[in-house]
Amino acid sequence: MPALQKAQQLAAGFPVMDTQLQELAGTIDGKLAETDETIAVHKQGQGEAALAKVRSDVGKALMDRARVTFDVLIEHADRRPISSKISVFWNYPDHRTGYCPTRVDAA
Repeated sequence: MPALQKAQQLAAGFPVMDTQLQELAGTIDGKLAETDETIAVHKQGQGEAALAKVRSDVGKALMDRARVTFDVLIEHADRRPISSKISVFWNYPDHRTGYCPTRVDAA
């Protein structure tokens, strides 16, 4: 997951955020495994068993946990000193345009 790896790089030096990102990675892995398992059961012709997995709300619980983790991450990111936010801006390209203030493109 490149986006998660990038977030972990950006959170370096902020232990609370790093811990939350590790938790988020585990939650994402759990959700993907739960989804894969449900699909596999359905493909084996066990539609009722797959539906029972969906109705168990395990996937919903994982998504709820991910939302809480995102909320904590956002709260901690908002508390970071402005100097670190500026540093991130100046050293990473804009995800939409690719523009990076410190990058010098070869002409």
